Amino acid sequence: MKILIAVDGSIYTDHALEFLASREGFLASSPEIEMLSVVPQIPAGALRFIERETLEGYYKDCSEKIFKPIRKFLKGKDLPVEEVYVVGDPSEGIADEVDRTKPDLVAMGSRGRSSLKGLFLGSVTRGVLARTKVPMLIVRSDLIPKKDGMRVGIAVDGSPQSKAVVRYILNNLDFFGKDSKFYLIHVTSDISLTLLAGVSTGAPQPLKGTDLEAIKQETYREATEDIVPMLDKAGIEYEKVCVEGTPGDVLAKVAKKKKLSLMVMGTHGYGRFKSAVLGSTAMRLLAKGEVPVMLIRK
Repeated sequence: MKILIAVDGSIYTDHALEFLASREGFLASSPEIEMLSVVPQIPAGALRFIERETLEGYYKDCSEKIFKPIRKFLKGKDLPVEEVYVVGDPSEGIADEVDRTKPDLVAMGSRGRSSLKGLFLGSVTRGVLARTKVPMLIVRSDLIPKKDGMRVGIAVDGSPQSKAVVRYILNNLDFFGKDSKFYLIHVTSDISLTLLAGVSTGAPQPLKGTDLEAIKQETYREATEDIVPMLDKAGIEYEKVCVEGTPGDVLAKVAKKKKLSLMVMGTHGYGRFKSAVLGSTAMRLLAKGEVPVMLIRK
């Protein structure tokens, strides 16, 4: 497995590095890990006054200011990395390096916040998401796994992206750790249930009690019917989690309640009942939750 981790010297970078360092079983397989720093380019108007050798020295010094404290941070951790720096816009530089090296995973620490005006991720993270299609691990807090085996949430909605999520997990089980516990999660929205209740009559009717629970279970079955055989064939045990509400908000609550180490999900596309647009769901989870999130976008 080949991983590219983008670093900028922030505490968020430290969180992402700590997460990778926690993958003991995975690191034993000697993965390729590139640590990339993107140095901002000097304004074009000033370039004509600077000799090339001086300019290259300046950029190298800038990258060294990022790498040096990280080396100290990594001392004693079994996380072998190759240091690479490029010059330019951070989002474009990372995307270009992804195109050049074709990693299996991009890892980033990211800022993020919620507000009355909306939900936001760091601009660099958003820029890389917009420019690339490779799976991405986004770490936003110090909630780092304490052992190799993780508690992993798999958020699915019945879309093709959900199958890609499970396929990625099965192809990279070492990364998730030996004896990890998996949770297969589907969120059904209240609106979807209301619409389902009115399908036969043409007028939505409220649902109560056992009828509501039966429909919730049916939506879960349909959302996971292509996923369950894949997990069963691989011998992966999982806990079924069927919840309702606004997907991003509910996933954040599930992650906290189940003490998840990682949430893995796809982006883009509607579920079978259009109950969750994974693109917006992922952004909301990232902005509101603290759990590291792995986005599978193939």
